Amino acid sequence: MFLSRRGFVGATAAITLASGPSQSTVGTVADDLAAPKNLLRLYRAMRGNGDDPALWWLTGTVYAKLIGKPNVPLVQAHGVSWNRLTEREDGNLDQAMDEAGYFGDADSGELVDTWVNPINGHEGKPEAYRTVSRQIITPNSVEVAADVPITVEGKMRPATISGEVVWVHETFSATVPSFLTGSAPRVMELMATFQARIDDIDLTGQQVVPCTLSFLQVDPFYDWMGMSEDEPGLLIWNVVGRKLESATEVPDFLARRLAADHPGFL
Repeated sequence: MFLSRRGFVGATAAITLASGPSQSTVGTVADDLAAPKNLLRLYRAMRGNGDDPALWWLTGTVYAKLIGKPNVPLVQAHGVSWNRLTEREDGNLDQAMDEAGYFGDADSGELVDTWVNPINGHEGKPEAYRTVSRQIITPNSVEVAADVPITVEGKMRPATISGEVVWVHETFSATVPSFLTGSAPRVMELMATFQARIDDIDLTGQQVVPCTLSFLQVDPFYDWMGMSEDEPGLLIWNVVGRKLESATEVPDFLARRLAADHPGFL
């Protein structure tokens, strides 16, 4: 599942650049954006959509990494996520996320209800997912809300700037207890990077900032994959995504499935 699935403090004035900015202007703006005090508002501008929820489309491949062997592509993942980021009185962020997604054939991407594991021939039924989470994001931590029974340890990393592009990074691990998984506790690790152009950034949160993301997520194997103890290893998700301007940009095959399974989600 995506836990994206899974917000920063700073200036209150919008930062915009005219077309064809001078290198000195870019440098000044870049220095301001890179300042630690602006990290949370920069993240909110890139991850969110002002006071409204941001709609993200996600797609990628999930690989099996067996110890001492090359990665094996197992399935493709397709998902859509709503993210709302709200600034708290203390300057930190509340993030509410609702994400739904499906698994498809590793080569064609076509959504599948049954699947054959290419490693051991096991026939399984990929489980669609729906993840709802709430997090509190500070400059030094990513925490879940007190009433959410998942343990999270995470941190925002310093922004990276090169030329006219800015990247913001978040890393965290989440432990899902056994009473939610139905089996052993699951521990996942996620490393996400968000990318935008400097001249699109608006730290006031009043303008929609076009943004893309990429992330790597490491998970234990899912039960439906039928991996045995003789096949030790991990799942590696390699995912990209884009903030959408409207739900009409969701691919048709995914929009139809979401409408059938989660009416009103889009």
